[in-house]
Amino acid sequence: MSVQFSGGEPTMSPYFLQAVSHARKIGYNSVQAATNGIEFAKSKEFCKQAFEAGMRYYAYLQFDGIGNDANGHRQVGNLFDVKLRAIENMHEAGIEIVLVVTIVNNVNNDQVGAIVKFAMENPKKIAFVSFQPVLLFTGRDEDITPERRLRQRYTLSHLAKDVSQQVGKVEADPRLVSPSRFIATFAGFSDLVPRSRFPVGARSPALPPQLRSRHRYHDQQRDQGMGAGAIVSLDAQQLVKDVTAITDAARGKAFLQLHDGSGSPEELPCVPRA
Repeated sequence: MSVQFSGGEPTMSPYFLQAVSHARKIGYNSVQAATNGIEFAKSKEFCKQAFEAGMRYYAYLQFDGIGNDANGHRQVGNLFDVKLRAIENMHEAGIEIVLVVTIVNNVNNDQVGAIVKFAMENPKKIAFVSFQPVLLFTGRDEDITPERRLRQRYTLSHLAKDVSQQVGKVEADPRLVSPSRFIATFAGFSDLVPRSRFPVGARSPALPPQLRSRHRYHDQQRDQGMGAGAIVSLDAQQLVKDVTAITDAARGKAFLQLHDGSGSPEELPCVPRA
């Protein structure tokens, strides 16, 4: 199971390290933080304490582009330099890092290629890049004009095109940018796989390790700066259909194995434990 602390900025809480430690203690195997990285950049000791508390997978690091100019809209001076220091400190402490990139059309979509190349050049430090295209504007931006909404909207197809044009080594293949909900198929399947040590939900919502590589570079290619993901070698749509069919066929039997009728009201008919 996974839990992610966010905010605001979770590291500003005086209870952050205590919360990370508690989450690990009660059974979360992945304790994450969505962070701007400032506190991690300020102190190597803080990074070490976070790792020791149990924050290992992952630091979701806000990352809008390469260079201070590309981060200027955050109105924090030298912010890119801060990101680089945070990456160095967290990596040294043993914390895995995910670059989280919110993409707004005509604001920072020109940074897509540079960010991908940055990750390819730092394969030991960057575990994943999570692009988050802005499709709709809500909340604080609910008063945005329809014209601006249309102009700044950014989709997965835009991302595929920008990766192709800006990186140059990767074709604009939709399989490279399958949405994060793609993992739900495998999360459901993992709950039904025979298990001896894992309770239901322990491996959900995370992908099984052998499938997680769809977001990564092939291990043998990472050091060579090659950016093709494992998903390129798979028929992703057919894989999802097959796994879904297997899961659906097994779901009923798995439910009966989990069901204990002893706690049901007497007047409510129920199926006894299989």
